[in-house]
Amino acid sequence: MIPVETLYQVQLGWKVSAAAHIRALLLSTITRLPVTLHSIRGEQDDTNEQAHIRAEMTTAGRNNEAIEQVVMRLSIGPSPSVLTASWKRALVPRWHGLELSEKELAGTVSAIHSRLI
Repeated sequence: MIPVETLYQVQLGWKVSAAAHIRALLLSTITRLPVTLHSIRGEQDDTNEQAHIRAEMTTAGRNNEAIEQVVMRLSIGPSPSVLTASWKRALVPRWHGLELSEKELAGTVSAIHSRLI
């Protein structure tokens, strides 16, 4: 059976002054864990002096513990730079880099369900 990748989204918010440090810490943390980074999107709010990123990453199978380690490592740094941190499993699974749309996923589930009945 082909292992199903689980797609996760991690969202972080921090003080603008710590942006370079947090991004470097994120990348160094991910390289030590069984996690593959697929995308990272960021924005900066100069009015509130905050920066935010959303990183999408996968694990082979479900591995909530690895994602928790990423978030915890960034949240408990030496300074209180991280203001917000959260993660969630994405609703759309990935098989070997092929991302299914919700419509394709629903069709696949329906096809499997009809064969079981």
